[in-house]
Amino acid sequence: MTTPRDGAGGFAAADSLVIPPRFNGPTDSANGGYASGLLAQKLVGAPGRAEAHAGSSLEGMGAVRVRLHAPPPLGTSLTVIPEHDGAAVRLWDQGRLIAEATPDIDPQTRVPWVALPEARAAERRFRGATEHPFPTCFACGPERAAGDGLALAPGPVDGAADHTACVWTPPIDLVDTRDAHLSSGPAVWAALDCPGGWTSDIVGRPMVLGQMTTRIWRHPHIGRAHIVTGRQLAVDGRKVRTATTLHDENGAVLATAEHVWIILREGAQPQ
Repeated sequence: MTTPRDGAGGFAAADSLVIPPRFNGPTDSANGGYASGLLAQKLVGAPGRAEAHAGSSLEGMGAVRVRLHAPPPLGTSLTVIPEHDGAAVRLWDQGRLIAEATPDIDPQTRVPWVALPEARAAERRFRGATEHPFPTCFACGPERAAGDGLALAPGPVDGAADHTACVWTPPIDLVDTRDAHLSSGPAVWAALDCPGGWTSDIVGRPMVLGQMTTRIWRHPHIGRAHIVTGRQLAVDGRKVRTATTLHDENGAVLATAEHVWIILREGAQPQ
């Protein structure tokens, strides 16, 4: 495993990142999608990429893959170290590698759009409303205060447990740095996270995000209803592969993601 080094050792100068406690997934660690989106933004500004992608937008930069090696801590100053050529950005908690972001090919799966009434119907079947392994999750936790989380409720479409849909209206306090009418990149990553997880039996087999690859073509508009759809792709032992797609109200694709989830061992709890 590569360990942190300064510029003389082949990396650019270190940056820092603190994930506020608001953005939790499990109680004591960050929502995997939101944390991944934050690190993906650091890749945008990495040496060799800053000139091509001004600001912190994730729109138009191509796909980014983030691998989570450990639960991202909340409220802790973490160290971000990019490679000089922009090929990777790594997130460290002192000597422990938390996550790594790298450019990747676009996700190959686009989950079909469903119309707003069908997505609302799926939400009424959201199992997490009454049974949820992480009930305060920023993205889909039913115990969040109104307006504090994304309020996603991904339920099965037409009774198909491996196909989910929900409505997402990006909140006004999670805006993109370039345009206050658009949602931030990390919020988009978070919205593309949990609707994939709920294509599996999270209640019976709790799992956490291990890897997420996302491509954002256009950031969604604040205050408008959008549709997020999810599909289970494969199960291999304790690994579950899923895909999600973010659509506008007319079905145009705004962003896509593919995930690898890790099912927790029986009795194990995420940190």
